[in-house]
Formats: sequence, C-alpha cells, structure tokens
Amino acid sequence: MAYLNLNITDVSEKSGIPRATLSRIVNNKRVAHLENLRGIAQAINMPMAQLFTAAERNLEGKDPFGNGNGV
Repeated sequence: MAYLNLNITDVSEKSGIPRATLSRIVNNKRVAHLENLRGIAQAINMPMAQLFTAAERNLEGKDPFGNGNGV
C-alpha cells in the first residue's frame, strides 16, 4: 500500500474492513475473502483484475505496478 501513499488505517477507513483484519491480510496471517478483496480494490480505486496482477507481480519480486521502480 505504500506504493499508493496509503497506510492500513486509510484503507481500513475507506473499505470498512477492520484495521486488525486488514493488517492480518497484508501480513499473510489471514486469507482475504472475496468481499474483502472487493473492498480493498474499491478503497484504493483499482479494478480487481489489476489488484490481482499487482499481487502476482509482487510475489514474483517485481514492481507491483509495472513502472520499473522495483520492489
């Protein structure tokens, strides 16, 4: 989320997902349900397909948003 100049509190407030839940999702302590992913995508103003692509790129060690800055 740092790539978007947002923190967990910002996304929590915009998505309605409790901060603790969002923190667990971000830190791989909890699997995100579809409704959580939808809320996150809406909160960061990103289509879900792009959210999945960014997550996959991040897992591959690439810049999640493809702008050449690296991870």
